[in-house]
Amino acid sequence: MGHLKKSWDISVIELPDEADSFTSEAGRLAVLEREGGRIKSCFEPSDVRVALDIRGKLAGKPFFSEIISKTAFERRPLVFIVGGCLGIADSVLRQTKYKISLSELTFTHRLARLLLLEILCGVMEN
Repeated sequence: MGHLKKSWDISVIELPDEADSFTSEAGRLAVLEREGGRIKSCFEPSDVRVALDIRGKLAGKPFFSEIISKTAFERRPLVFIVGGCLGIADSVLRQTKYKISLSELTFTHRLARLLLLEILCGVMEN
């Protein structure tokens, strides 16, 4: 990650997980919305938001290169959103420009964050 840090100003904002002791679908959605409200409070209006979502488009290196180049040209911050164990609230997903998947496999949010950083390092090295 050293090369990436030299090229970009990177911040990782990690929000604590909501308590997930719910017993109904309504309870699950309430937890997602509470998390979503905290996530949305971290956005700036000019941010280009990319959500890592299992239902998103499978994205490879060319996609990452394209959005990195585009947002750099526009001088807009690029924000990647990795949800918690329940995913990402629909209210957050509606505010993203891109919804992507890193793989057809499912990963924990911590592993997804690591994979994302590894992909970004690979893109920046080329």
